[in-house]
Amino acid sequence: MRALKETCQELGMPLEPNKEEGPSEVITFLGIEIDSTNMEVRLPQDKLGELKATLKRWRGVKSCRRRDLRIHCAVPQLRL
Repeated sequence: MRALKETCQELGMPLEPNKEEGPSEVITFLGIEIDSTNMEVRLPQDKLGELKATLKRWRGVKSCRRRDLRIHCAVPQLRL
């Protein structure tokens, strides 16, 4: 990691210290947890809860307007 930081500094590429992570067996990338020990990829509990709540609200809906679908089922709600 030190070598990477030094190289970026030499190239004039700023690094955000609060964005650094590792070494770790579980990292979060684009809002998705990657677990190299258990060989799993999963959503964090808060995002999983949001997704389940959205699906529960829409269970049984037989029709809707396009606008409603965009507003209530858009993936950006997960803030990935």
